[in-house]
Amino acid sequence: MGRLKEVADSFAPERLAQARELNGLLKKELAELVSVTPAAVSSWERGSKTPNEDSIFRLANELEVEPEFFRNTSSPLLNSSTPPHFRSLKATPQKSRKQAHQFGVLAAIVTGTLERHLILPEPDLPSVNFPEEDDQVEAAASRLRESWGLGSLPIRDLLLTTERKGVIVALNEEATANVDAYSMWVGGRAYIILNPQKNDFYRQRFDIAHELGHLVMHEGAEPGETIAESQAHLFASEFLAPTSSLLPELPRSINRQSWHKLFELKEKWGMSVQALLFRMHRLETISENSYRGAMTTLSRRKWRRAEPGQITDCDRPALLEKSIQLLEENGIPREEIAKESNLRLPQLEKIVGAPRAPRLRVVL
Repeated sequence: MGRLKEVADSFAPERLAQARELNGLLKKELAELVSVTPAAVSSWERGSKTPNEDSIFRLANELEVEPEFFRNTSSPLLNSSTPPHFRSLKATPQKSRKQAHQFGVLAAIVTGTLERHLILPEPDLPSVNFPEEDDQVEAAASRLRESWGLGSLPIRDLLLTTERKGVIVALNEEATANVDAYSMWVGGRAYIILNPQKNDFYRQRFDIAHELGHLVMHEGAEPGETIAESQAHLFASEFLAPTSSLLPELPRSINRQSWHKLFELKEKWGMSVQALLFRMHRLETISENSYRGAMTTLSRRKWRRAEPGQITDCDRPALLEKSIQLLEENGIPREEIAKESNLRLPQLEKIVGAPRAPRLRVVL
């Protein structure tokens, strides 16, 4: 029996839908790419009909997966994910949400393949019940700091620290601008997906801390709930800068000197001035009028979208990329990892990154 015939005999309709959504395609768009009608694609995804061998070949090529991806014996991780937590669920188009969700599942598939060859850091995230009060949210942030041995000092490299604690972090280069960072659980491991279009070091740190809040507090919760987003925001603020350490340093008024102080604190704690003002307001070190005036100043100076800061480059996830490099150094090429994951190389490199060309030395 030929390879494509075996796939046709065990074709899983949901696998086709997942591959299509991963590539950000509508049914009619995929139909055009493989020269069939939209009704044919719909029937394949419903399971009322099965694509023939030629169609499976074309589907695999267009969706950049191996034909075996479509088999019902493909990775069990494809059906073991929780819905992602999106920052603004209603503002995120359904097509973008589906692409983002399947990207997280793809990251899990690649991680699962890597774990058959390597020992990755074990997941180390405490779990707490959905908080009912703000002080419980702050306690959850303190608990994560304690669990990770961070004390109450600034966290120098949050992304690296997060990866060392077994959370898989990846960049979704194909995410649309309206998709913020998001997080999900797949197969018992936590994933944080960042959008590189949000090219701001301080925002990236807050995004990671925000998603850690969801992972610690909101497993099983309905994504997009206003209260969950508010709690994750508060968690991130407390996790990045514990009140016990930050409060004595915060200004008690808004003037020229306090603006200078806020930018100093921005660099020390790695969080935006806007986030620091939020903390000042919450901790009541400034009045409501002062807070509103400060936010107006941020808007007037166009700092709400792009604040000045000393660090301009965002950090990049390293765990998956270094895992691939380690395997290649030991005789297992990335092409083999892609095939083992039932993916084509371009799909694998969406997760782990393309190999970086070595810099050549010019000799005169």
